[in-house]
Amino acid sequence: MAVAQVCGRNLAREYTSVALTRLKYLLRTSEHEEVRAAALTTLKSLLGDADLSARVLKTLVDWTAPERNTSEKGGSSHTAFLDVFALDDTESSASPVPLLLNAEAEHGEAVRELLREGWQATWRRPEQRERAAEVLGQWCDAAEAGELPGDAVEDVVAVIFSAQVDVMGGELDRLIAGTAPFRTQLRTRLFEVVREMAARGAAASTHSAV
Repeated sequence: MAVAQVCGRNLAREYTSVALTRLKYLLRTSEHEEVRAAALTTLKSLLGDADLSARVLKTLVDWTAPERNTSEKGGSSHTAFLDVFALDDTESSASPVPLLLNAEAEHGEAVRELLREGWQATWRRPEQRERAAEVLGQWCDAAEAGELPGDAVEDVVAVIFSAQVDVMGGELDRLIAGTAPFRTQLRTRLFEVVREMAARGAAASTHSAV
């Protein structure tokens, strides 16, 4: 736990790569839940720092991708993206999600693009898709309650639609089921994505036939 705390803002500001590498090592090797929790808390704190958030978020996205060496012992850094962005009512004030989704100007767009990349990478890992639907469903619930910006959450969900539009299973149900206006809007967005992808596929087929 002490190592995770040392990797907080002071070390991260001066030696960002070193701090993130140490946190990744803790997540991959520690079999103690309290150590993993401390590492995740540090990551949340770093994501809440506007000067570091984009760098840390990019690192989390990179961790989500499959690695060459899959012989991990203990924990895993692959799930850090989901672990960090799950909304926990008991520590909602510690969540970096509202700050990231409400970021403005160029920084906000860069952060939102990284979030889209991270969710897309996570959704493409079949073993994580069920939990990804659960966590992203929490974002949808928060958007319905006015706790998160609906436009930003919709942009993220639209990426999921594009990545997995051919898998209309229970995971998508967690995101689009219900009668609330936000869920209705998401279903409309899904249908738009389906039409767009179908149109692109038809255009590609026509082009290849010429």
